[in-house]
Amino acid sequence: MTIENQISDEERIARMNDKPLEGMEMFMNRVFLTAERGGWHKDETFGDKISLMHSELSEALEEYRDGRAYDEIYYSYKDEHGAKVSTNEMYREVNGEMVMNKPEGIAVELADAIIRIMDWSAWKKSPLLEALFIKAEYNETRSYRHGGKVI
Repeated sequence: MTIENQISDEERIARMNDKPLEGMEMFMNRVFLTAERGGWHKDETFGDKISLMHSELSEALEEYRDGRAYDEIYYSYKDEHGAKVSTNEMYREVNGEMVMNKPEGIAVELADAIIRIMDWSAWKKSPLLEALFIKAEYNETRSYRHGGKVI
């Protein structure tokens, strides 16, 4: 990147202060509060949290290995005998009330990984959203395949 192409600190801050960032911050707070209410901010170590983030990526891989399409979202629930039932329906009626079925699929597991990362970042006050913008900007300066990486 040439000097002429570099952006000022003021412009970088302006880019980070746009509406999508506000929406991301609101979503990050939402997932943090959900995890807090669910008891996920107790005694877990950093290693525990990283392992849980990684487990969501492994679940996405398992969905792929099971033949699920990248764009497929399906749902499941346990029947009265505890057996897993797959369905395309987001909701089902249980005792006269509508209950949301568990979302499943590659995209859902990737979403779980993002949610766990966002939750940890909000919990520990890590500057994740700022880091996303900084890293994306840095990646724009990198050479093709980072100088010839095969994978």
